[in-house]
Amino acid sequence: ESSTLATWLHDAGYRTGLVGKYLNGYPEAGAESYVPPGWDSWVSPIRGDPYTEYDYTLNDNGNFVEHGAAPADYLGDVLNARSVSFLRDAPSGKPFFLYVAPFVPHDPAEPAPRYVDAFPDVGLPRPPSFDQEDLSREPRWFRQRRPLLASEIRTMETLYRLRLQSMLGVEDLLRQVVDTLDATGRLDDTYIVVTSDNGFHLGEHRLRPGKETAYEEDIHVPLVIRGPGIADGTRITDLQSAIDLAPTIAELAGARIPEFVDGASFAARLTGDPSGPGIRRDLLIEHLSRNPAAITPRRDRKSTRLNSSHT
Repeated sequence: ESSTLATWLHDAGYRTGLVGKYLNGYPEAGAESYVPPGWDSWVSPIRGDPYTEYDYTLNDNGNFVEHGAAPADYLGDVLNARSVSFLRDAPSGKPFFLYVAPFVPHDPAEPAPRYVDAFPDVGLPRPPSFDQEDLSREPRWFRQRRPLLASEIRTMETLYRLRLQSMLGVEDLLRQVVDTLDATGRLDDTYIVVTSDNGFHLGEHRLRPGKETAYEEDIHVPLVIRGPGIADGTRITDLQSAIDLAPTIAELAGARIPEFVDGASFAARLTGDPSGPGIRRDLLIEHLSRNPAAITPRRDRKSTRLNSSHT
């Protein structure tokens, strides 16, 4: 943790802040008051199960703040308020970097109270790969999967609706961040990056809800960036990876990128610079799975078999 995107930007003169999830297991390796290097402002859960959005404790810049089960304790809204506070309190004339990581729509995908009745008639998407009939061309470890049960499909329909409902709260968060940047006169010179750490499958290829295969549903995630020098409507179809995000943000921010970094900046591609680095041609996608027959529910995700693929 001595060299991360946070330390690079902090060293470049940025005020840095994290709001939400840091890493799986935080703060297992240290004291509950621990704040990693490079972060000037820190708001992250340390107790309870923040995935449920209620009954958790925040490490709020070294102070422990308990939250219960009242509507006002809904974690997504608390993270929303803290993000806005960070932006409003950012010193004039000093650049800032804010990393916001809500826990939804991760299972159980708890929506904000105001959205529990949203999407009453939504149905589960059923692309051609849903409950895939022919598995003969799939990897050997995958071919013996049984078809989905009706009960499993009903469960997936419920989860899909919850995921949509919970994302309405994320939409509120994004809208308020943008509105705050606009109100403080900083929107035009701020880069906004919206993405996710992974995709999700709900019945495709006979897979029960999860995210740990090399199929497109799991590895192809949204990536939207707006900011200075990026023309409206720009669409880049180049292959990029999550490891490319840190050097890209660092280059946009004018920070030094250490030599050990595996990813490559694609900042030049965003701004239309023809002299930018070459296009990535391939990626290695790996997942370590303890139950080779499962790859299914989230609860079975740790395993001992390595399944890898190029995409």
